[in-house]
Amino acid sequence: MEKKRDSKIFFKAMMFVISVIFISVSNTTPVSAQPAPAGEIRIAMTSLGNETMDPVLTSNSGKPLMTLLYDYVIGVDPDGKLSKNTGVARDWKLSPDSLSFTIYVRPGIKFHNGDDLTAADVRFSMEQFMSDRSVSSQKNQMTEVIKRIETPDPLTVVIYFKKPSVVMANFLSRQMGVEGSVLPKKYIEKNGAEYFNRNPVGSGPYRFVEHKTGSHIKYEAVSYPHWRVGVPKIKAITFYYVKEESTGIAMLKTGEVDITGIGRDRIKDVSNYRLYEKKGDALVALYVNNSWDPNTFLSNPKFREALSISINRKEIKDFIFGGKAEILGSGIVYGSYAIDYKSPPVDPYDPERAKKLVQEAFPNKKPELKMYVYPREGVPEVFNIGEAIAGYWDKIGVKIKIIQTDFPTYRKMHAAKNSPELANCVAVMTMGNRLLWDAAFRHIFHTDGLLSCAKDPKLDAMIEQLLAEKDPNKIAPRSYEIATYLNRQHYQIPLMEVGLIYAADPKKVPAWPHLSTPLAYDLYLDDLFMR
Repeated sequence: MEKKRDSKIFFKAMMFVISVIFISVSNTTPVSAQPAPAGEIRIAMTSLGNETMDPVLTSNSGKPLMTLLYDYVIGVDPDGKLSKNTGVARDWKLSPDSLSFTIYVRPGIKFHNGDDLTAADVRFSMEQFMSDRSVSSQKNQMTEVIKRIETPDPLTVVIYFKKPSVVMANFLSRQMGVEGSVLPKKYIEKNGAEYFNRNPVGSGPYRFVEHKTGSHIKYEAVSYPHWRVGVPKIKAITFYYVKEESTGIAMLKTGEVDITGIGRDRIKDVSNYRLYEKKGDALVALYVNNSWDPNTFLSNPKFREALSISINRKEIKDFIFGGKAEILGSGIVYGSYAIDYKSPPVDPYDPERAKKLVQEAFPNKKPELKMYVYPREGVPEVFNIGEAIAGYWDKIGVKIKIIQTDFPTYRKMHAAKNSPELANCVAVMTMGNRLLWDAAFRHIFHTDGLLSCAKDPKLDAMIEQLLAEKDPNKIAPRSYEIATYLNRQHYQIPLMEVGLIYAADPKKVPAWPHLSTPLAYDLYLDDLFMR
């Protein structure tokens, strides 16, 4: 009797366990049960970020491609705020003295080749962005701020600073550029950087398929549930290199692409398509190169002021951008995404005074300048802007030669600094808006900056104070002070801030809710493939 009673108790207990398991399973939807990825989204881009697969070698315009292939050290949520749920770091902390930053790596992440992602990969990636081969816009700041990086265990990274830093989490996230991308250390050391650039491996939700130079770059969803996004709903995403706006529109209409950037004057041509805008994404301004060279016209402050006040910004806004722009005094490296942003004063339009200043600066000469213009993603109007400004300057006695090029070519020339092509040279520039501008100030306007346009000890000191700031509440006022000083000295010529407008097939892209999230150079393509 005792054995029968025990058997009945055991049987009832097993039935209870089985029923609990059945109920819990029936009330969840396993990731593996989700439909497999299907279909393709094709995107026309005016720039593919130097057409490189290696983030260390890309310009920030290539960031949309990188966010599919790589995970970032620090995650962000769909609204652009730092998140401990969507990055390689499950947690992080800044030391009380702001001299070290500790990252706790999320376990279980794998690269596309099956290797585990560890602290060693995070350290290696940061060191690559600071290496000689790096073209990173944040390289200068990283090398000046970071003293050393240690990995006390496979899931912990400790960054030690030469001087206090309170913004490292932001710089290693999607709020900024591509410097937070995590690269596979073992794979690169085994095969070499050149091989990696041709055959990239990341840990993102999409893997590399092919790259045809001058044509396209194609990705496919990984074959397993990705730790961050689960199973993507779109199987393939292809980026097509399309320099001409009209070509992109034609490809959209023939069904060759599903998304293309358009200018404000072409909205009427895509009335059957859905329009999306990333508001305030791009700052439009003029680089003023080699203002420190006494042998150039641009070294004269009166002349630089004349160039700025002779431009009819409202006319450019109304007739080139169809009213869809904001006239700001922000210039190249300070915009509305910045912490506690406020616009510096805008130079007044005063062509008569401008003409007088030119005559005072060069009474016996007619100044001549070169103006470089090149296509930039989402702002096809740059060529029209260049022609309009050349017209304004001609009226005040300045002769302009417009030179059409591409951004990688101009950037390489600009980085050379003493290149003869930079003498008496300006360039129509668009810069991606962002939260923090300290590295950009350092990069473009500090005497030792990679793309320096000025040599001014007072300005250098202001930038260095910003870089060393320990109080987060002082970052915004210091940034505003620098931007205002740049304008007073006319080391830059601000124009306006514009959004990026994309036309899309409504069947393929029925919604894009987070496109306007204030992330630098980021289209938040997650909206297109997340379930």
